[in-house]
Amino acid sequence: MAGLIRPLSGFETFTLRLYEDAENAPESPGGVLFQSMAFISHKGYDEVRIFDLTDESGMIRLRLSFAMAHGKWISLPGAPFSGPSWEEPLPVEGVLVAFLQACLAELSDGVGTLIHLMPEGYYLPGYERFRGACLAAGFEEETDSLNHHLALDKRCREDMHSMQRRRLRRATQAGLQFEKRNREFLEEALTLIADWRAKKRHSMSMTHRELASAFHDFPDHYHLFTVQKEERVLSILIAVTVSKDILYYFLPANNPEAGTLSPSVFLIEELSRWACGQGYWVLDLGTSMLPDDTVNEPLAVFKKRMGGIPSVRKTFHT
Repeated sequence: MAGLIRPLSGFETFTLRLYEDAENAPESPGGVLFQSMAFISHKGYDEVRIFDLTDESGMIRLRLSFAMAHGKWISLPGAPFSGPSWEEPLPVEGVLVAFLQACLAELSDGVGTLIHLMPEGYYLPGYERFRGACLAAGFEEETDSLNHHLALDKRCREDMHSMQRRRLRRATQAGLQFEKRNREFLEEALTLIADWRAKKRHSMSMTHRELASAFHDFPDHYHLFTVQKEERVLSILIAVTVSKDILYYFLPANNPEAGTLSPSVFLIEELSRWACGQGYWVLDLGTSMLPDDTVNEPLAVFKKRMGGIPSVRKTFHT
């Protein structure tokens, strides 16, 4: 049951509902794993605030979930796809502004409020209306990171740069094999991912324990893939089902001894085929940022050459 239920000021047919734990909140609209009540419970945040905007029928039209981290209310810490979730069509901007201002009033004990958004293109057509409401409610907008994705329903091999097509042919001719692995390989895979990324000085956004826990708690969402030549593993990838439409290319790692076989090119191409066959519309290739928040240009160029469509992730903060 909601801890607070009250009509939205100035728009009496809409209601603000506030929950202070995930166990009592209804499921989030949109079906995104990282906005789900199961994920919020899995993360074990110390303090949570879940705000729903409901219409007169009781339908959730917009949800914002926050957790306290580093003295700020963040939507949501440690969630690669977080921020608002809603049902189209969004209410008019005035309703959204009143809802956001009501949320801010309830979050006034934090030193700031931060809303992370998924890449711009994923929110159409409601994105611009939500963005306008955030600005009107007093939030400041910042570009957070550069992201790339593949549109699987429109993808063809010609989207790739000619260099990548040559690498793909060479990998195919060399006999590379793509495989979805079972959980018996998980512990070895997590060790190899950490080792190979460390050798290339690539960071790990999750620990071994956190990754193992995610595979355990969300077995239908976390997937493990490899590229091999005979028995030798050349590349490993964790892919995450974000929603029924989006598959997330997460924590790739290549064997430092893979040489010129281009397992990453082969992996993305074969993963795209697998994802398309499973009914996903988008393969999200993730962000291309360095620790100092500048763009990792070589990585961004690689994703673009694979046919990646660039978009930006934005944040709104007080």
